[in-house]
Amino acid sequence: MAHTTAIVESGTCETVNWSFYSDGLLIIGGVGDIPDFNKSSEPSPNVNDRPWGKYRNKVRYLLVQDGVTRIGSRAFQSFALLESIELANSVGSIGVWAFQNCYKLEDVIMPDDVIVENGAFRSTPVEEEVAARESEGYTGSLFFKSLCETPLTGNFRTDVISIALSQVGYHEGNSEADYGGDNTSGNGDYTEYGRFMSSSGTAWCSEFASWCIRMSGLPKSVLVSCNGANANTFTSGTPSHYYRWNELVYGGGNYEPQSGDLLLWAWDLDDHEYNEYLSHTSIFRDAVIEGDNVVFHTVEGNSGNRVKEGSYTMRRTDGSLTTRTGRLYYLVAPDYEYKGVEKHRVFFDARGGIVNGNSKTVATGGLYGPLPVPIRDGFQFLGWYTEPANGKRINMYHPVKIQTDQTLFAHWGGDNAAIQTIMTSCKPHSSYNLLGMPIDHRYKGLVVENGKKRIR
Repeated sequence: MAHTTAIVESGTCETVNWSFYSDGLLIIGGVGDIPDFNKSSEPSPNVNDRPWGKYRNKVRYLLVQDGVTRIGSRAFQSFALLESIELANSVGSIGVWAFQNCYKLEDVIMPDDVIVENGAFRSTPVEEEVAARESEGYTGSLFFKSLCETPLTGNFRTDVISIALSQVGYHEGNSEADYGGDNTSGNGDYTEYGRFMSSSGTAWCSEFASWCIRMSGLPKSVLVSCNGANANTFTSGTPSHYYRWNELVYGGGNYEPQSGDLLLWAWDLDDHEYNEYLSHTSIFRDAVIEGDNVVFHTVEGNSGNRVKEGSYTMRRTDGSLTTRTGRLYYLVAPDYEYKGVEKHRVFFDARGGIVNGNSKTVATGGLYGPLPVPIRDGFQFLGWYTEPANGKRINMYHPVKIQTDQTLFAHWGGDNAAIQTIMTSCKPHSSYNLLGMPIDHRYKGLVVENGKKRIR
C-alpha cells in the first residue's frame, strides 16, 4: 500500500534518496551506504550537512528500504522525536552514534546479523535491547555449552562461582574471530567478556568478573560492572562495600571474605586512592590459614591469557604476597543477599523438545543469564520466545523487566513441516524486530499497534 500523506521534501544524498512526509515518516531508499557524518566541529560531511537534518525535531518514523547497505555514523543522531525505525535486510552495518540521543526510540526492526558499531544506540530506550546479542563465535563454542549446562540455584553468590568455573580454559584471541575462546596462542585480549563490556582488545580480568556477576542475574543496582580493578566504581551508588586488608579477619578486622567476593590486587607496595585503577581482579572462592600466612583460592580471567583457577599466599601482617611483589589492596563485597532485589521464576516450555531443567530464578533489573538449550529430534532450536508463535526472543544478555513469573517457549526450525505451524511468516534469513517478530520489509504504511503508530 502506497503512503498517502503529503511529501514535505525529498532529495538525494550520494547514492541514496530520501522523502519526508507530513505525518513524520522519513523514507530512505536507493542503493549503497548512507554516508558517515562527522561532528559539527569537524570537516564536511558533518551533522550539519545531513539533508534530512532540518527535520530532526519532526521525524517520528524511519523506514530504510532494500538496497541501502549501511546507516552512516551520526546519520540520525539527536532526532529527538524518533520513535520507530525499520531497516531492510540489505543493511549490513550501523555506524557509531548513528541513533545516539534518540530519547524516544522504542521500536526497532533490523536484520539479526547487522553489525552495530560502538555507541550506535547510546542514550536510547533500546540501548540494552540492541546490545543483547551473544557473538556467533561464543555461542558455537564449548564454553557456551558448558555455561548453559551449568546447574544454577538462584543464589547469586554460589552461581557466580559456578559460572566462572564453567569458563576455565577459555583463552583470549587476536581478533573478533576468536570469541569462541579456543585460540590457545592468542594474546590480543579479544574475549566474549570484553565484547560484552564494550572493551574487547584490552585487559579483561575485571570484565570477566563483571560478566560472571551479570550472568548470575545480580542487578547493577547492587554491584556495578567495571572495566578495571576500581573499588569505587564497582560499589558506587550500591549497597555493596569494599574493605582494606586491616578490615579483614586475616588482618585483624571483622569482615570474613565469602565466595563470590572480588579481590583487587596491586602489583606494587605503593599507597593507592580508593578510586584508582589497580592491577588485577580475581573472584574469591575460599581461604586456608597456613601459620603466619593465608592462602586465597580464586577463579580469574586474563591470567596467563586465559580463565583459570588460581591461588595467592599472603602474609597476614599486611596482605603482601610471599611469591612476588604486590598485595591485596581492596576486597569488594557484593551484597548478594540485598533484600531489595525482586526475584521471579522463569519456566521453560520446550514444546515437544526435551529440556534439562524446567525453570530458573531471575531478578528484575538483572539479566536473564544462561538459558538451557533443549533438543528435539528432526528440529533445530531457534531460541526461547515469550509466546508460542512470534513473541520476543530472549537470550542471556536480555534485561529482565518482568514483574511476575514468566513462561518462555521454544521455537523450532528444520526440515519437518511442523515448523510452519510455529512461525508461518518466517522466511530464511529474515529479520526480527526487538519483539522477535519476523518481518519481510514490504512497506504497508503506518498502522496503530498497542496504541502506537508503527511502520508496516
